[in-house]
Amino acid sequence: MYCPTKSFFYKARSKKLFIVFFSLSLIISCGYQEPYYTPKLSSLELDQIAKKFKHENDKAVIYIFNKSTNYSVRVPIVINGTEICNLVGPTYVKFEVMPGVREIISKTENHNSWKIGTYSTNIISSPENDSRLLLRVEANEIYYLQLVPTWKKQISFQLQEVSEKQSKKSILRRRLVETKIP
Repeated sequence: MYCPTKSFFYKARSKKLFIVFFSLSLIISCGYQEPYYTPKLSSLELDQIAKKFKHENDKAVIYIFNKSTNYSVRVPIVINGTEICNLVGPTYVKFEVMPGVREIISKTENHNSWKIGTYSTNIISSPENDSRLLLRVEANEIYYLQLVPTWKKQISFQLQEVSEKQSKKSILRRRLVETKIP
C-alpha cells in the first residue's frame, strides 16, 4: 500500500545521505594536501647580521641555501654526524666552524613516512640518495653551498659549491633558519 508521507521522508532522507556522502568525498579527495613543514626561522636581527657576509676570527663560515621554494619538502643538514638544521623552501643557514675537513650531508626524506594531516617527525633517510660533501675549510674564509633538487628514485637535494656573487644574490632573498649548534 502506498503512503505519501513515507515516500516523502524516504526521498528527503536519501537526499540528506547523498549530500553527506558527497561532501565527505569532496573533503577527502580535494581537501588533502601534503603536509607542510614550517621551518624555525631566526630573528630578523640575526638574519640581517648574517647577510653582511662577515667571518669570525680564526674560523671558517659556511652558508648553505636551498634553491627550491617548495615548503612540503624539508632537507635535514648534517655536519660531521650532527644534525644542525632543516632547510625548507627559500631558507638558508650560516654557521662557523674551526678549520679542517668537514663532512656535510643533505638527507633525503622518505615521503612514504608521512601521515594524513600530520607530519611525521621521524626522518627515514635513504642513504643512497643522501648528498655527501667533504669540504676542507680554512680560517677566515667563507664557503657557499647550494641545495639543488634532483630526481633519482625520489627527490633528493645535491650539495654544490657555488660562486660568491650568485650565492649572495640568492641568500639576500631567503630567510635564516635557527641552528642546533651553539
